[in-house]
Amino acid sequence: MARDNNQTSLERAEEIVNSINFQICLWKKVKLAVEEDGTKKVINAEYRDHPLFPSIMVKGYNPYSKTEEEYRLPCYAVISDWSTSDWEKEYEETGDSPAYSFPEGVKGLIFCHISNLEMNLRDAEEKLKAEKELAARPKDSATYYMLGNS
Repeated sequence: MARDNNQTSLERAEEIVNSINFQICLWKKVKLAVEEDGTKKVINAEYRDHPLFPSIMVKGYNPYSKTEEEYRLPCYAVISDWSTSDWEKEYEETGDSPAYSFPEGVKGLIFCHISNLEMNLRDAEEKLKAEKELAARPKDSATYYMLGNS
């Protein structure tokens, strides 16, 4: 989403609502499965498989903003302040990984992300409603003068 410095607050609020709606639409179209031969099948997204730090990305053309938008989710839990090399060492020694299971763990992650986006959308829609009401108010063109010793 490119930000235009000349945008009004109403235009910016509309852009935010549209972008969140678009992102929700993209994530809801993602389908994940494991084939009988163990192959990971991903529809409407790109999955970067990695034993420790996989990620999934959706992208598409948003006709409202007239731009290609892409959104990426890390498919692993960040549960400590360990570095990448710390996790690699742990993985070599124990086989433990912060990666979510495929497909169930990743489906759960996407579901939670959509839920968060829907909450953000409600907030953004309230802000848009307030901006529309503010824009619809008649502008006060009166001139006020202070009287007295103030």
